[in-house]
Amino acid sequence: QVLLELQNGLQPAAAIVAPTEPRPSPPPGAAATPPKAGQPAKRRLLFLIPAALLLMGLGIGLAALFTNPPGATGAQTSGNPTGSGQRVGAGDVVIEYLVSSANSMLQSWDGQSKQEAVQVGLADHWANFTGADAGVGFILRVFGSQYNAADSLASCRDTQLLAGPVSQPEGFAALLSRTEARGLTPLAEALYAALGDFGPQQKKRLVLITDSGDTCGQDPCIWAVTQYRDAGVVMPIDVLDLGGNSQLDCLSTESGGQYFSIQNYAELTQALQQIQQGIHP
Repeated sequence: QVLLELQNGLQPAAAIVAPTEPRPSPPPGAAATPPKAGQPAKRRLLFLIPAALLLMGLGIGLAALFTNPPGATGAQTSGNPTGSGQRVGAGDVVIEYLVSSANSMLQSWDGQSKQEAVQVGLADHWANFTGADAGVGFILRVFGSQYNAADSLASCRDTQLLAGPVSQPEGFAALLSRTEARGLTPLAEALYAALGDFGPQQKKRLVLITDSGDTCGQDPCIWAVTQYRDAGVVMPIDVLDLGGNSQLDCLSTESGGQYFSIQNYAELTQALQQIQQGIHP
């Protein structure tokens, strides 16, 4: 409908831009040659076709920009949500590890890449964190691992449930080690997707490990904390920040979690140990 109205409005402009060329007067006594039918219409058509295509492209781009908040497309990808141990109970404490695999995690950090440090640190953490006898369950979700940053549309929807909720995190380290640090940081999208990973009665806790705030133009506090609050969800978010991003502090403050500014591998392991002691002494 919009394009039809624009087309109607552009027709007078087309006549101005491409007016009919004046024809010379016939010599006296000569019969006037009638103009060829359809020439002005053809000129207007040639003008309007590229204009209509341009407007259509702009319309599609604007629609994608304003109508695709986190979770709107349902394009989050899921892996094989399995793991070791039994399924957790309805009233158990469930910890979700939300781990960045964005390309920024390839940066050198304390003698290795950030991604390698996180993989080693979490492997040790999970090896010592047994929840089978304590009513504790585990979930593993990553973001930024499947699409290159150049493919921004796909990368900004890239979050993948790898495992859980299960009572043992034994297979988590192997799953995490197979991920690649490739894309942008769709943090708000990942936080939004995490809402669907828990059972309705489970006591929820989120451990976020990232070196960056959202790089897809979203505010994670608006799209995560507000969504959680509106849905009546109580879920503390513990933030392990490997990049010193003040944007991330709001997540722990608003949710009742803890914020850790991590500068090296030793601080990473200390933060993970503190989180473990707070849940499973």
